[in-house]
Amino acid sequence: MPNLTQVGSNFLLDNIVLTKLEMPNLIQTGYNFLCYNKGLTKLEMPNLTEVGSNFLCSNEGLTKLEMPNLIKAGNSFLEQNKGLTKLNLPNLIQVGGYFLSCNEGLTQLEVPNLTKAGSYFLNQNKALTRLEMPKLPKLKEHFSKIIDRNISQKSEDKIITVRSIA
Repeated sequence: MPNLTQVGSNFLLDNIVLTKLEMPNLIQTGYNFLCYNKGLTKLEMPNLTEVGSNFLCSNEGLTKLEMPNLIKAGNSFLEQNKGLTKLNLPNLIQVGGYFLSCNEGLTQLEVPNLTKAGSYFLNQNKALTRLEMPKLPKLKEHFSKIIDRNISQKSEDKIITVRSIA
């Protein structure tokens, strides 16, 4: 879909055949985008800047995701994607609630420009060991319970690294 720049809601749901998707010119999506696609392993959307709610939920096979220009994400962004281990969203500034919840394999998250986050941010990502969010205000206050819960479920040899200027 090389010429697609914008999609509405309920796009490619429950597709068992889809394994790879390249959308080089996509800029914006509505809600319910690419959910419940068990075979999807790779997704490239280099020009995507804004996504609606329920974006990429329950795609168990997704292991690689590139969205370097994403600025804003709605609620329920990347929930229950078991295969995703690392994620770098260098230009993301704002996210809604339930951002990156229940991603069992996620070990590393880098969101260096994030300044605003909704409720239930990073909920139940038990494997998370590296978290980079230097611009998010009040990091310790906002995330102490989340970080404590993740640490308590880890073996003592693992360390969560949190870098912040707040």
